[in-house]
Amino acid sequence: MIQKISSILLLLLVSINGFAQINQSILMLGGQEIIGVPLDQSPEEIVLETTKKNGKVKILLIDISRVFSVTQNGQEEVWYNPDSSETGYSIKEMRYYIKGQQDGRNEHKTTLPVITSFLVSGALAALTGSQELAVVVLSPIPGTLIGSLTKGNMPSNEKANGGEPMSQAAYIAGYKQSARMKKIFHSILGSVAGTVAGGIIGLSIASSNS
Repeated sequence: MIQKISSILLLLLVSINGFAQINQSILMLGGQEIIGVPLDQSPEEIVLETTKKNGKVKILLIDISRVFSVTQNGQEEVWYNPDSSETGYSIKEMRYYIKGQQDGRNEHKTTLPVITSFLVSGALAALTGSQELAVVVLSPIPGTLIGSLTKGNMPSNEKANGGEPMSQAAYIAGYKQSARMKKIFHSILGSVAGTVAGGIIGLSIASSNS
């Protein structure tokens, strides 16, 4: 009887440990949160098994130098080492930087860059396409450059209330970095869409003139 109870307790312990592993959460310095099961670890990287929303399993290699903290069973362990970081941020400041990265990615508006890149690349594609010039394929480049140079990498005025986290330089730096990358990515999307639309218009004009 005692042996049977011991076996049951052992199985429960293994199950609990497995459940804890599945719920391990890794917070990256860029603000991304990755949840999965660690399969292996070296001084340089973690091998993590994650499951996508569609149920497919994916293996990730995570650079340990890019990890801020690991949370398991509700307990966070900070891996970020201010002494070895090139940023010069303390642990508290890095938390603000990460929060800025997350807010910039989730909240920053890119309507102007998208419209600008779409119009610039669309106009160029329509012009070159109407003349049947091969350079029409290069139309996304100017649109992306101009769209990414539009002003506005700061948090909205609604958040600029003088309190935290807006009063923290690390938060502003993280937000600006994330907003800039988001703006570039969306400018690329806008310029590609503009090139397709403009190219169709330009080629239609060329065919009607021939």
